[in-house]
Amino acid sequence: MKKKIIYIVAGVLVLFLVFRIVSYRKRSKEEVEFAGQRDVPVIRVERRNVIKTIPVLGEVSGNPEVKVFPKVTGKLVKKLKFPGNRVRKNEVLCLIDRDEPAFKFTTAQVFSPISGIVLDYFLDTGAQVSPQTAILKVANFDTVKILLYFSESDFTHIRKGQRVLFTFLDKTFEGFINRVYPSPDEMSKKFKAEIIFKNKNHILKPAMSIDAKVVMDERINALAIPRYSLHRINGKTGVFVIENGVARFKEVEAGLIGDEFVEVRGLREGDEIIGEVFGLKEGLKVKRIKNDK
Repeated sequence: MKKKIIYIVAGVLVLFLVFRIVSYRKRSKEEVEFAGQRDVPVIRVERRNVIKTIPVLGEVSGNPEVKVFPKVTGKLVKKLKFPGNRVRKNEVLCLIDRDEPAFKFTTAQVFSPISGIVLDYFLDTGAQVSPQTAILKVANFDTVKILLYFSESDFTHIRKGQRVLFTFLDKTFEGFINRVYPSPDEMSKKFKAEIIFKNKNHILKPAMSIDAKVVMDERINALAIPRYSLHRINGKTGVFVIENGVARFKEVEAGLIGDEFVEVRGLREGDEIIGEVFGLKEGLKVKRIKNDK
């Protein structure tokens, strides 16, 4: 019985050793092949728009967007317009039961100060109100105001007239800063700038948050390459090209460094350079492959 167990253990050990040897040889072969040559993607130098931006968070509000107050003290007894309803300026929104002996059984009307859409009521029917009590909010959606909030360091680069890009529902929209606030917001302590945006089809709604980009600088139709293909080696800026199956570093001059692309001088339109490759270095044997990016 003991001999049988010994034979089984010995057999398992032999199988394990054989597996390790085969795996090692296979791995060594792959490492040799890898060390001998690398497949590298190649991209063409093209003319592109190079854009440098500052990312910023925006908050949408109606233009205008107002709270509606009653002119009398009393009780909110009836709502005539509801959230989502479109109203005209001076149209009656709700009724107030005047809580005064001289006006018993009479109601006061609350009028909309602007044309727009009812956003929401702050109070339910039956609530006591006064001229200091906001009952509801009305906003105009035809144009909206977008407030952009900046850190102190980013705000130093912001000026009136700058172009702003933002994406919503897979579509990119464009606006321009029309007002820069000189002091920070009291609550967030962030600095603010404002866009007035023509809101076609009411795509944007009040209280929405959007991710925007303020354009700081741009080059139109510039000779450019992707940022990842630009390298900094021994204090020199350049790209890698393929010469006789070998990666060679070629020095270039970088212009505007944008979010995705870099303006370059020292290359020609249509030149091919090596794309994004980990561990790329001078003299590495490479093989050109199609770039899917």
